[in-house]
Amino acid sequence: MQAYRASNDYMEQALRSPDPTAPELQDHFSGAALTESADLLLQAQQNLEYYESSLASDPEVVSGGSVEVVLRDCVTETLTIFDAASGAQKDARSTVGNWRVRVVDIDGVGWRVDEITLQEESCTP
Repeated sequence: MQAYRASNDYMEQALRSPDPTAPELQDHFSGAALTESADLLLQAQQNLEYYESSLASDPEVVSGGSVEVVLRDCVTETLTIFDAASGAQKDARSTVGNWRVRVVDIDGVGWRVDEITLQEESCTP
């Protein structure tokens, strides 16, 4: 749970100054989640944008073991997109998603968010 919350906090900060090559990204993510997070930061960087994001979440453990934990989380994400050069707001939106989150223990390194999958079932925060 701590690794998942830390990854959310990290991305909120990283989106303000997107750098898809930041080594800290690997401190929080692995696997598909690492690729998706880096792609999001790259997209913002290429579009000359930065984002202010906040997540309201209340995760619960679905299953757990010594090397893998699966969480379910009904997340409300608020995202505001800004032009990097001028600082002008370009867009704002809020979405609710039902996430399945897989967190894994990387041998000797620690826990990382490995996969975040948007579920088809809706949820109510």
